Amino acid sequence: MAHQLCNSSVAKALQLQEEDPVVVLHRRLRTGSREPVVFSVNYFPLELIKDPHLFDAFTGSLLGFIERQLQTSIVFADTEITVPNAQDPFLSRLGASPSRPIMLLQQVHYNAFNTPLFFFARLCEQ
Repeated sequence: MAHQLCNSSVAKALQLQEEDPVVVLHRRLRTGSREPVVFSVNYFPLELIKDPHLFDAFTGSLLGFIERQLQTSIVFADTEITVPNAQDPFLSRLGASPSRPIMLLQQVHYNAFNTPLFFFARLCEQ
């Protein structure tokens, strides 16, 4: 877990101002047959995460953990699937090349009050 200032795409997704602080969780690389196939990053508004050590003991389901720790329910998510920009800095984590098609999955999870709880970006080999 790390804190950083959000860029314009994260700010838009979380209804924040650009350069508002966010908590970054799980810069995670997943593999299949020992080859990288998925790279994901989760962003949370810092104002939502009151305890800087909230995720220190995280295991299991991220959605269940969020619902228990933040005492709110995730009731829906908005998903966008696109082709990532060739300049995306995370593409190198997948060892991406022009011959390997990659998709970018971006999702914002909301509570019942239509408040964005977190945003994730996931690069996936197709």
